[in-house]
Amino acid sequence: MTPAPKKNNQTKVPPHLPSEIRKRGPVDLLHEWYVLKTVGIAVLFGFFSGFIGGIVVNTHLGEDWLWGSKSKAREYFSTSQAEHTNLSRGTLTQKALSTTVGIYRASSIGSIAPRPEDRLASAFFLTADGYLATTAPFMRTTAIKDIVVVTNNARIYQLESIALDPATDFSILKIKGNNFDVLPFVNNDKNDSGAFAWMVVPSEGLFPSEIIATGVVAVNSKDRQPFSSDIPYRFDVIKNSASAESLGSPLLNGKGEILGSLAGSKNNRSVLRAGLLKSAFDRVLKDNKVTRPSLGVHFFEAAQTLNLPENTPYGNRGVVLAGDSTRKIVPVDRKSPLAALGLKAGDRILAINNESISSVRSLPDILFDYNPGDRVEITYVRDNKESKKTMTLGGLNH
Repeated sequence: MTPAPKKNNQTKVPPHLPSEIRKRGPVDLLHEWYVLKTVGIAVLFGFFSGFIGGIVVNTHLGEDWLWGSKSKAREYFSTSQAEHTNLSRGTLTQKALSTTVGIYRASSIGSIAPRPEDRLASAFFLTADGYLATTAPFMRTTAIKDIVVVTNNARIYQLESIALDPATDFSILKIKGNNFDVLPFVNNDKNDSGAFAWMVVPSEGLFPSEIIATGVVAVNSKDRQPFSSDIPYRFDVIKNSASAESLGSPLLNGKGEILGSLAGSKNNRSVLRAGLLKSAFDRVLKDNKVTRPSLGVHFFEAAQTLNLPENTPYGNRGVVLAGDSTRKIVPVDRKSPLAALGLKAGDRILAINNESISSVRSLPDILFDYNPGDRVEITYVRDNKESKKTMTLGGLNH
């Protein structure tokens, strides 16, 4: 009688595994020290990860670390949410019209409600306590008593004060009142060509528009050199014509933030950027008037005038002071603070207080961050030699 084969209690191993494993079996391998070591480390790591994770999630310490005021996670999620939060057109229209008011001549207001056809221009609230802004140029030649402001609920207000910006068409108005609706300013007023924007047309609501040119001195004048140091670059041009009633109204993005204000005339279609308005208003709050610094010079953009290779000294940085009499260019004004420093036509200014002048930040852009009387350091080049001089900024008068 043939004896029965012995039963093999060893776990069967698939034939595709290496021969060493098939001979010894997977159970034997578990007893190897390096396998046990790896498993032990994994278990310890999992334990401590769970312990620390519990502290982070379930304690105030963890909450502050994740979502406190200085938390990177909070900063990331807040920014991401804000970047993708646009208001519906209906909501945005309601907000825009509630903060935009009409400017009328007092003589046109009778016993009946103001007529839309008598509206001269628009303005919009900067604060809830009655400060407004407009770009209507006639404010410079009209007495306070001859102008009234009419809100969207047909309430009529007399002007208490007007502060004129000597460098732009902005006027800061003040009426007596409280709890007016206000829209926020955009954080960065550097708009891009092709960017979408909303024009506020009081009789119609919001009108879609597009920014077709940025950073120009005035419409169709980017190629008109030399430029003045005392005229800001921060104009944008919009695609659609603006009616008279829209002059002075805000230009908004999809989140209801103010990009700037419509300026000029119906055929001008320009926008004064929010940054210029904010700086003007800050000075009104501080000094009860708009003050702007002055260099009193004309200049050429080095990038457009010199057109030098970037590997040459100083490349195309800065601006070149004007003064070529053969081209009938305005020379450096003798009253300019730069003339007192000994600068002359042909000198190239590279920076103010070490901030480089470029296509991103023009000379007027940098200059308008300062106040009359501020001391600044001018970096300039003459005959390929760089020098620095300190000067006191002058001031503009309106």
